[in-house]
This record gives sequence, structure tokens and C-alpha cells, in this order.
Amino acid sequence: MIQASIGQCRFISGTTIRGLKSVCIGIRLISSLVKIDDASDDIFSAKPIVLENDVWVGYGDIRPGVWAAGSVVAAGSSVGTNVPADCLAMARPSRAAPLHMALFARHIGI
Repeated sequence: MIQASIGQCRFISGTTIRGLKSVCIGIRLISSLVKIDDASDDIFSAKPIVLENDVWVGYGDIRPGVWAAGSVVAAGSSVGTNVPADCLAMARPSRAAPLHMALFARHIGI
């Protein structure tokens, strides 16, 4: 049985969602050119995706088994692991950094 739940969101353009097992999206998700897929390439190993409230996803993909809440996914990132609250996930594969530290690093040019 497929479970799907989508709250009040803003999909700017080009966002695709494929749910073979479970995709739950909270409120205030903002995404553009994002692929959300709970099965990726193997339809027999689908894992739930939970994007709770206040998640912002720039161009990239959310892979099976991901949980995120109150976080930001940088453009061009591929997220295959959980993203803690108040963190920025970036790169392919993604890694998370505290959001305030990521903004500080950008401010000083790192």
C-alpha cells in the first residue's frame, strides 16, 4: 500500500515525486527542479521519505529513506541520508553542516 501526504507546499517548477512505498511532505516545503523518489533505481527496495515542515530544496534529488525537517538542501545536491534540523545539506553525495556555520563560512569566503 502506498502512503502519500503533502501539506501546504510551493513547487516552483520541474519537481517530480514518485512514491512506491511512502512519501510524506509537511508544510512550507519549497522546491525547484527536484526529484523526490522513494525507490530510486530499485523498485523492490523502496524506503519512506519524510520531509517535515520548513524544508527548502534547491535543484537536486532526494533519495530513498531520507528524513529532513527545518533544513536546507543546496542546489545540485543528492541527499541519501537524514538532514538534521537547522542544517544545510550540500554536495553529491550530500553532507550536512549546521546552517549558521555554513552561512558564516560563506560570509568569510570559505
